[in-house]
Amino acid sequence: KPATSTINCTVSGTIPDSMNGILGHTHEAGLTLKAGCGIGYEFSTLRPKGAFVSGAGAYTSGPLSFMDIYDAMC
Repeated sequence: KPATSTINCTVSGTIPDSMNGILGHTHEAGLTLKAGCGIGYEFSTLRPKGAFVSGAGAYTSGPLSFMDIYDAMC
């Protein structure tokens, strides 16, 4: 019997505004979907498109580009 859940929908915790945080939550989403659940995310913690990231010396692509990754998994 595959690993399943008796819960149909889940809500994730806050997505940290970092590549590790964003990609870590895609892993969580994949495992949640594998168990047959739906999952909801809030992306308001991610910087808007064009915001400067001093540690990377670059500008952000914004939350919509990451939403596309999550959407493709569903």
